[in-house]
Amino acid sequence: MQTDDLIRRRQKRWQLVQYLRVKDKETDEIIGHLVDISTEGVMLISDQAITPENSYEFSMEIPHPEKQITTLQFNAKSLWTKPDINPYFHNTGFCLVDPRPDTVSSIEALINELKQLNENTQTAENV
Repeated sequence: MQTDDLIRRRQKRWQLVQYLRVKDKETDEIIGHLVDISTEGVMLISDQAITPENSYEFSMEIPHPEKQITTLQFNAKSLWTKPDINPYFHNTGFCLVDPRPDTVSSIEALINELKQLNENTQTAENV
């Protein structure tokens, strides 16, 4: 089931300026930190290797510029894991499993915030 076609990204993923904590929804244990995101999947960095082909229920708090926090809950399946460039960490790719419309909307809002932040950063660098 793990073919290159299944693992290959179909959408651009947006990298985060700060890593957001991703927790197990039931235990509240930090599983890893979000590295990048799309409406189809996420990549986490963690200090433990995460076994591929496992399903998870995740929870993540997303801070917003207006100082409010949105809690995003979603189901995901691990597709692959590999060592990070830092040997103490591992990167794991996940696909979202049947995301609810409000989950997709929250992810799209986060991506839009990241796009705006990226544009502001590029503008500031060119000044």
